[in-house]
This record gives sequence, structure tokens and C-alpha cells, in this order.
Amino acid sequence: MIFEEKYKETDNLFNEFVIASDGIYNWSEIKNHINNKDYYKNSKSKIFNDKLLRYISYNFPFFSNTKKIELITYFYERNLPHLYASLISKLDNHIIHSHYSHSLTNFSGSITSPKRKIILTFHSKGSIVSDYQGSNGLNPQSKFAKNLRSREIKSIELADIITFPSWGAKSLMESEYNYVNILEKKDIRIIYNGIEIDKISKICENSNNDFGKSKFRIINIAEHVDQKRIDLILDALSYLKSEFDFEFINIGSGILTEELLNKTKKLGLEKRVNFIGKLKNQEVIEYLKHSDVFVLPSENVIFDLVTLEAMAVGLPVIVSADGGNMEIIKNGFNGLSIQKGDLGNLINEIRYIYHNKEKAKRMGMEAKKLVFNKFSSKQMFNEYLKLYEELNIKIK
Repeated sequence: MIFEEKYKETDNLFNEFVIASDGIYNWSEIKNHINNKDYYKNSKSKIFNDKLLRYISYNFPFFSNTKKIELITYFYERNLPHLYASLISKLDNHIIHSHYSHSLTNFSGSITSPKRKIILTFHSKGSIVSDYQGSNGLNPQSKFAKNLRSREIKSIELADIITFPSWGAKSLMESEYNYVNILEKKDIRIIYNGIEIDKISKICENSNNDFGKSKFRIINIAEHVDQKRIDLILDALSYLKSEFDFEFINIGSGILTEELLNKTKKLGLEKRVNFIGKLKNQEVIEYLKHSDVFVLPSENVIFDLVTLEAMAVGLPVIVSADGGNMEIIKNGFNGLSIQKGDLGNLINEIRYIYHNKEKAKRMGMEAKKLVFNKFSSKQMFNEYLKLYEELNIKIK
């Protein structure tokens, strides 16, 4: 997306760029290539091999989430270094930008050449081990986890510049694993995540579907993991169910889905709560547009894009006073913040939004102004491009 934005203006910033990813962005593409033997004769196709591995692993339900991660990481360690070494050997000067904190160890030691500069961007909640523990149940004491942690530290040491999506993300990394002694020697930049403002505005303008909304709608978009504290929302709703009529919608999935469904039943909220799974981004935006309040009392907050999306549609938000949230939410002005895990605080703030709809609307408008002015994807792209240009000058 960064390069697409830049190439609208000029095509001579870099001679070429290569993108490798372990995610699947085009399922039909992968499926079409699986039975095409000629496809694998092309060396460039190896970039997609890790996508293929993830595609296959997700079709074997007996693989645990941790096992899938181990397989993908194993693939990186055994295959991608050869591809990367081949690519790098053909370049006189280049920039490597990694978004995985353990992946730089896949490159050869030659990346320390003055003709090559390295950027490492952290998206994880603290260490990658901590992130995987929360989202996939990884045992932090396992051999695999120790290997990841070791590779992460090595990647930090290799990087010339480290970027974080918020000051909160940087603080979390420093405090959780005491990396401060490593990080303080590095050139660290804060580049906030951004969202596609124009795309969101267009979706909102063209949306006439209210998704069957007939009650006060509380919406939460989050993975079903401990850090997102969906359980806290359910507890709050159990107190409020006798005060006013509402519906709660969660968009997401995860390792705690069954546990959350059982809790919903236990609290007698089956007719008020709807877990609708994952949706395409356009559908997510439409649900946000036709809701009354967005609630996300997460812990260990890095910088939640979905909070920005809720703010971008003018929706009042209730979030935890934690991490990146503290850098965008001014309590009572453009949103409401609660202390982490404070059930009473959450109940009161949901109640406040319900009974003060005009004030809630004004908060939503202020939130929208902030996001439009400071947190667009275009602004994020420009910050990274400035960084690339800065390094490009240094390596020439």
C-alpha cells in the first residue's frame, strides 16, 4: 500500500521492491497455483510458498494454533533464507523492512553492510512470545518460545532503526522483557498506524443498510483472546439488561469463542448478544456506522486500528486507559476511557452513552475530526516513505 501510494506520484524512488508475506491475501490465487506444476519452476513463486503452507495448515483442523505457528516459523528458518540471500546478492544497495520481530535472522550476516539498511517494525504486544501466548496459547517456557525470543533479540540487534506504532507499544516492549538496555542504543521512531479514510467515507456514504437495527446497539470488534476483555463487557451487560433494551454485537473469533458463548448463556444474555464471526472490512465499517457505541476494554494496548475505524465513522468509543489509547482519547471529549478491568467504570460509561445521546454524538464528531486530521493511512505512508528516503540517501 505504501508503494502503491508513492507510485501515483513518481516511479523512480527505488528501482524495484520485493514483498514477501506469510499471510494469505488472495485465496483464489493460491488455490489456482496448487496444481500448476510449472508455477513452481519460477523462482519468484517461492515467495508464495509460505502462503501455501498456511493455506494447507488451516485445512488440517487437528493442528493446534501453536503447531501452525511452529510450522510456519520452521518454513522460514529452512527455506526463506536461501530465497532472500539470492535476492540480496543481486542488489548493490537496498533497504530491508521487517514487520516480524524474529524474521531478520533469516538473512545472512552480510546485511550489516553499510550499503544495506534495516528497519524493524513491532506490531506485537510486547515480545512476540507474549503475543503468541495470548492469541494462540503458546507456552512461554517451551523450546519453541525460547527460540523465538532469542531470534527476536538478535533481530533487534541487527536493526538500524526500530519503529513502533505508539509510545505505549515501545513502553510495553521495554517493561515486559527488560529490553530497555538493547533498545536505548537504537534509533527509535514512532510512526502511528493509519486507516483508509477515503475508503471508509465512501462506504458510509453508500451504505443504506441498517443491518436490522431496532435497539440501542453496542458493538465490539476483537479477537476472542484474554487481552481483549470481552468477558468484562458481558459482565457489564448482565448488570444493564434490566435497565434498558440493547443488543451487543461482537465481530471476531479466537481461542475463547466457546468460553464466551458459555458465559453469555450463563448470564442469560442469549437474546441480547450476537457473536457473528469475522467479516470483510466493508461489512465491519457498515456495522460500525449503524451502531450507537463502540466498546473495547483491552489490556496491553498497542494501537487498535478498529478503534480508529469506529472513531472515523463518528461513533463514540469506550476504551481502556492503557497504552496507545492514552495517546488518542481525551476522556469526555472525543471518547471515554476506563481503568483496566474496572467493571463498575465500564457499566457507568455504557449507561452514560445511553442516557446522553447528544453528548455521545459530539464526542463521536470530535473523534472523527482527530482521526481525519492525524491518523490517515496516507499520513502513515508518508512517514515511512520519509524514512525510506532518509536511508536511501545514506546508502548511496
